[in-house]
Amino acid sequence: MTDPSTAPLPSDAHSDLRAEVADQAARLIADGGLDYQSAKQKALRRAFAGTTPPAGLVPTNEEIDRALREHLNLFDPQHAARVQEYRQAAVVWLERLADHHPYIVGAAWKGVVTTHAVLHIQCFTDEAKELEFLLLDAGVDYDVVEVAHFSGRGEDVPALVFHDGHGLPVMISVYRHDDLRGALKRAQGAERGDLAALRRLMDEPAPEPLLPTSSATSPLP
Repeated sequence: MTDPSTAPLPSDAHSDLRAEVADQAARLIADGGLDYQSAKQKALRRAFAGTTPPAGLVPTNEEIDRALREHLNLFDPQHAARVQEYRQAAVVWLERLADHHPYIVGAAWKGVVTTHAVLHIQCFTDEAKELEFLLLDAGVDYDVVEVAHFSGRGEDVPALVFHDGHGLPVMISVYRHDDLRGALKRAQGAERGDLAALRRLMDEPAPEPLLPTSSATSPLP
């Protein structure tokens, strides 16, 4: 006998449930500061009360990004200003780190900046010590942590974390210069941007804000 929890769903029901999981995950990221993987898992537990969800209901990060952008535009009146603030800070750091092939990634690049977001910059350099000396000379008090390699191949890379002079949390992850080619191949380079790409993005007209409709609901507590 087929387990009803793993039986295939009609396509419309499948799409609706997948969208609901993405919405739940987006709220957990925006309101609770969860990372994407933790938010997906918690959203699935909420939706299916601990039972095994039907196959194919885990949303992609891109689907969560869309839900998160809509959530922030609807319920966070400071979101557009926060995106601008983070991107302006990124310009400063990309200029300072120019000798180390810096790229902006993550929330500020995608334009989905929650109140918990970190400004994430990836540097591709074989002069990691010089990069650290640059921060020390600038009076930056940083900590060193390990973060997963962007490729997901199971290795970690060092990252320098600190708050800038305006209190924004910043993380600079440090890769070998040879990793840059692989980074730019991923998603045809769309996952990250250099200084020129960021400036082009900032010159684009801001999208019209989303307005609540009768079907929009307030975020869950």
